This record gives sequence, structure tokens and C-alpha cells, in this order.
Amino acid sequence: MNDPTPQKNASSSGEPSSSAPEEQEKDAINLNEIFPDSEQDLNKLFLDDDMRQLLKNVSKNKSDLGKLNNRLQDENKEDDVEEEETESSSNENEEETSPEEPAQ
Repeated sequence: MNDPTPQKNASSSGEPSSSAPEEQEKDAINLNEIFPDSEQDLNKLFLDDDMRQLLKNVSKNKSDLGKLNNRLQDENKEDDVEEEETESSSNENEEETSPEEPAQ
């Protein structure tokens, strides 16, 4: 009656279903949206899906690296400010604790 093993349908087995071309059109990467400054139609230039995926990944990685770079620069600036504050407060403490020279 109740079979403990789930049965796979055609879509979960990795085989394309009859609506695969429609899904591919929805999932197709539009390079013109990713690279809006391009003067050429990139979708016509790069027909291979693997190449489109590669270009999409390169664009995403470039964006991620830019964000990472900005974050690291901000952290560096914060660290520099903290070091300057620490140095200035330690210099003030040294001046307060240093012995005064006797007046002549």
C-alpha cells in the first residue's frame, strides 16, 4: 500500500520535460541586461549558454570584488582613526604624568 521510497517524476530525474524550451527561454541569460553599456547585441554575439553563464559570473564576481574592496577600505579608515585616537590619548597621559622641571 504505502511505498516508503518516493517515486521520481520526469522533472526531478534531470530529464527535460515537454515544456523545457519554454523554461529555457525564461532561464536564459540576457547579457544585454547584465552589460547595458554595450553597443552590440550581446545575446546575438554569444549564443552558447555556457559562455553566457561565464560572462554573468564574471560580472557578478567583479561586482563582489568591488564591494569587498570598498568594505576593506572603510575598515582600514576606521582602524586608522582608532589608532590616532589611542595615540593622542596616550600622549596626553604621558604629558600629565611627566615630572615638571623646577623653575630657576
